[in-house]
Amino acid sequence: MNIAFIIPSMDIGGAERVALFLADHYRILGDNVRFFFLQKGGKSFSCAYPSNHLNYKFHCKAADEQLRWIIKAACEMKKLKKKYHIDISLSFMEDSNHINILSKNAERIIISTRTTLSARSDLTNLVYNSLLIKVLYNRAEKIVATSTYSKIDLIENYGVSEKKIETIPNPAVRYNPHRSMEWNYGENVILHIGRLDPVKQQDRIIRAFSLVHKNIPDAKLIILGDGIIRNYLKYICRKMNVESCVYLPGFEYDVGHYILHSKVLVMASKAEGFPNAMVEAMACGIPVVTTDSPGGCPEIVGKKQREDGIQFCEYGILTPYMKGKANKGNELEREEVLLAEAMIKLLNDQTLYEQYSIKSLERAKHFDKNNILNMWDKVIYGKQEDN
Repeated sequence: MNIAFIIPSMDIGGAERVALFLADHYRILGDNVRFFFLQKGGKSFSCAYPSNHLNYKFHCKAADEQLRWIIKAACEMKKLKKKYHIDISLSFMEDSNHINILSKNAERIIISTRTTLSARSDLTNLVYNSLLIKVLYNRAEKIVATSTYSKIDLIENYGVSEKKIETIPNPAVRYNPHRSMEWNYGENVILHIGRLDPVKQQDRIIRAFSLVHKNIPDAKLIILGDGIIRNYLKYICRKMNVESCVYLPGFEYDVGHYILHSKVLVMASKAEGFPNAMVEAMACGIPVVTTDSPGGCPEIVGKKQREDGIQFCEYGILTPYMKGKANKGNELEREEVLLAEAMIKLLNDQTLYEQYSIKSLERAKHFDKNNILNMWDKVIYGKQEDN
């Protein structure tokens, strides 16, 4: 069977990693795999598979211009699918999904959303238009959402048929230590992994960490990733007087080295689909603290009910949701204080820490790669349903 993976580029990110993970699996099973990229990226994963690149333009300001680019790309994609006799085309993220659907020949169309769309007010391009998503996504054979929250979001806010949607989380990768690599950050390290982007709200994490540092002077915060707000985050570090204990190493291929040496992983996103870093940390026995953001984070830690304060869930600690840029002053908001208190609690309470370390390992088994691949196999090799 000929399977096409349609993705914006091989830029470093969760969707790209999952695409490669699936491609490797289906190649081993004997399928022919090809990648269709909408454009060439910057820092990227190595892709050894046959591939083709379009010259697609992202982030057009005018809707009519965006529509022209989508139609142009769909026409090119349709020819490529026909040329390589594609049987299944699997796309990731909205631009790719629209182009995949519009370029259909006789192949099966499977699309994958990677975020909680209604919570992303920053995404204003045509491809995020609710009417367009409703019209096009209902033409796909299957839609894969990474969390139950995102599935419900598609149904309730975009009118997507429930019977078309499957929930498949991302796999939890278990990292092994590299003995040759040094670690110079100490023991009380709080880790965050994610591109430096407003949606990840790393400014909030830094502000909360300033309170952690006051209570635990040897605590350090490492923010792994690169992106457009690096200078802004450096400014926040100076402003909060934590520039000596907050580190921004940039992008790192070997995130496992950092995960294995950290004590806690923290998330505070405006919205998430399904954060790979969270389950990867849990697979290494690293407890997680996350805000109650739309998407997969609350599901991963086992949220059972809505509460206003710190929630000690079965698999991790949940603190109240916070959205938007931080206050201009240095005074912490209530939600930032609660996030800090949760991190302090884990670092200071060894019994609680060990409890959540064990629970993290237990939770990660649910996201074992074999479980995830079985879910995908049912979608990829399943029978086509009547639309």
